[in-house]
Amino acid sequence: MKKRRSENADDTKQIADGTKQIADDTKQIEDDTKQIEDDTKQIEDDTKQNKRRQSSWDPNSVGLGLGYFERAKLSHIRLCKTSDT
Repeated sequence: MKKRRSENADDTKQIADGTKQIADDTKQIEDDTKQIEDDTKQIEDDTKQNKRRQSSWDPNSVGLGLGYFERAKLSHIRLCKTSDT
């Protein structure tokens, strides 16, 4: 009878240890999931910011920092100079 109680106590301890391990694993999974969600949000924010930067990008004005009308004036001046010569 004593042996049986001892075995039951051992079994109960093993079950308790297993339950604790499952709880620890579940907590780790929740932490990992939260980290993934945070990383995903950061990537989304970075992507939005990059799109904002790219939306105003104009390959003709990047080098000189000129807008549309300044480029038009430059091309007009160039045309006038070539037609004068």
